[in-house]
Amino acid sequence: MPPEFGIPALILLAKIIELTLSTVRTIFVVSGMSTRGAIVGFLEITFGVVAMGLVVGHLTNPLAIAGYAAGFSIGIIVGARVEEALALGYRIVLIVNIDATREASALLRELGYRVTRLPGAGRSGSVEVAFTLVHRRSVPRLMRTLHGLVPGAFVTVMRSERFAGGSLLDQHFALGLPIRLPWPRHPR
Repeated sequence: MPPEFGIPALILLAKIIELTLSTVRTIFVVSGMSTRGAIVGFLEITFGVVAMGLVVGHLTNPLAIAGYAAGFSIGIIVGARVEEALALGYRIVLIVNIDATREASALLRELGYRVTRLPGAGRSGSVEVAFTLVHRRSVPRLMRTLHGLVPGAFVTVMRSERFAGGSLLDQHFALGLPIRLPWPRHPR
């Protein structure tokens, strides 16, 4: 690599790493893992200071400025991909089933899911409203399962904050999922 591209390449790399770490830090903090967020934040700022120092030291080099801007943009994309791969947290999956011949909640219970069922009324009459809390990594598998069990159902996925009680841990064991709660199970 020619020397005139070395500094811009370092700036680009440092900024990509900084923005990726920024996304991960935010996810940790929002998910209740503030200690992990603080550790990642330390690394984030380290790379940020390096990137800023390099670009300020080379303001007359337009490639250095372009590397900083490109690193910012690419870092956002890479950070989003890392966030998808980490898939931290839990989701509430809400199912509105209009097919009276197939009870989504019973079918899901047979597969080991813990499901709450409520009666509902839709535009065309009675509907089954069911919801379950699952680890975010389980959502794609659950969506495929629901598509096969009740293909006409309306399904939406919502973020879930901290929870307490219930039998989610039993569901994890039944489905063979790891249990990684980011907070203590019982408040002190």
